[in-house]
Amino acid sequence: MDGFPGVRNYGTQDPEDTYDVYCYVEDLEGSIFASDVDSLTFEDATQFCEERGSRLATTGELYAAWSQGFDHCTPGWLFDGSVRYPIVNARERCGGHVPGVKTVYAFRNQTGFLDPSSLHGAFCFL
Repeated sequence: MDGFPGVRNYGTQDPEDTYDVYCYVEDLEGSIFASDVDSLTFEDATQFCEERGSRLATTGELYAAWSQGFDHCTPGWLFDGSVRYPIVNARERCGGHVPGVKTVYAFRNQTGFLDPSSLHGAFCFL
């Protein structure tokens, strides 16, 4: 954002279009850890983090951790109900040849969150 405060947007958009949005976080004040269990529903993931004195990480926090080198090939639940995973070292079996925070979508057109009863890991923020 070149160090300038403010809101960025893409101008007028069709109100029926949907987008993946997260708040920009420059510094991570805390730490993220991945669950050692990958068979959690969204509710279970929330409880998993709370039992460890933390909460599910936000998308912005996961992006900040990724920018600081956090790499984890197993998808996990986030606070907003999305399932994502951060890839620093791109590899074929972990989202392809491009690094980034990958999202697991419900539909082939890359839209929709997964059913909250589907089973995944969790990314907790402490």
